[in-house]
Amino acid sequence: MVDLHIHTKFSDGSDNVEQIFKKILKTDIKIFSITDHDTIKGCKYLHNNLKQDLIKNNLKFINGVELSTRLNGRSIHILAYDFDINNKIIAKLIKEGQTLRKKRILKRIEILKSKFNIKISDEDYKKIIKMENAGRPHLAQILMKMGYAGNLDLPQEKFVKTVHACMQKYLYHSLEEFSLPSEYVIKQLKKANIISIIAHPLSCKFEKSKSKLTPKEFKLNAKILTKCGLDGLECFYSEYNSDDRALISSFAKENNLVVSAGSDYHGKHKKIKLGCLGSDIEKVDLNDITLLKLLNL
Repeated sequence: MVDLHIHTKFSDGSDNVEQIFKKILKTDIKIFSITDHDTIKGCKYLHNNLKQDLIKNNLKFINGVELSTRLNGRSIHILAYDFDINNKIIAKLIKEGQTLRKKRILKRIEILKSKFNIKISDEDYKKIIKMENAGRPHLAQILMKMGYAGNLDLPQEKFVKTVHACMQKYLYHSLEEFSLPSEYVIKQLKKANIISIIAHPLSCKFEKSKSKLTPKEFKLNAKILTKCGLDGLECFYSEYNSDDRALISSFAKENNLVVSAGSDYHGKHKKIKLGCLGSDIEKVDLNDITLLKLLNL
C-alpha cells in the first residue's frame, strides 16, 4: 500500500508526525510521504526522530511538500517529491509561499472586519500571525470558536462539514494576487530536478464552488503545466471514482506523465481515511502508480 499525500499538525492536519507514524504501522502502507502545505517541518521531524523506526519496520519515506499556486484564477496545488531536505530551491519556494500565505490570511482578516463586521480577538490574531502557514481552515476554526458556525467539539463528520460551510460563507474570496504562479513553481522544480505532481487535479475550481473541474478545464490546466515541465498527476485520490481516474490516467498516458496516489489525509479535519486511494476501491495495483518507477521504488 502507498500513500503519498498526508498532512500533519505542521500545516492543517490534526495529527502530529508520531501519531501518523503509529497509525501507518497499523495499516499495510509501506511507502508514504508527508506533504504539508508550504512547509517541510514534518519531513525534518521524521528524519530527526523516526529514521531508525522506518528501517526497523521496512518502511519507505519520500520527502514531500504541497505548494499553493494559482493558474487562470484557480487554486492549483503542486506536490513536490524526492528532494534533499536542505534543497535551496525548495527552501526558496516555501519562503515565498509562506510570505504570500501571510499576506493572504491578513487580507482575509481585513475582509472579515470590513464585509462581515467580524473582528477576531487580539489573542487569536497573534496566534494566527505567528503560524508559518496559516490558512482558511485555521481561520474558520477561530470563527467557529466565536460562535459564527457550530463549535469545535462537534463529531468529526459534522466538524468537517461545518468548517467547509464556514469557509464557503466567510472565506471564499480567491485573493489570487497573493499566490505563486503555477508555471513559475513547476519551472523552478524542474530546474532543481524535483518531481512535480498536480494534487487532486479535478478539484481546483473557484473557492466558492464544490464541483470538480470539467474535463476541458482540467486538460487546459494540465497542458499548460506539462509544457512547463510537469512530471505527473495525482490520479488515485480518496475522493475520485473510476470515471475520474480514467480521465486523469488517459491524459497522463497521452502526455507521458506519471501517475501518483495519495489520500490527502488530515486526521479529524477531513473525513478521509489514511491510505484511501479512491472512493470506490479498496486496493491499488502498485504497477499502476507509475510515479514509483520514477522514484526507483
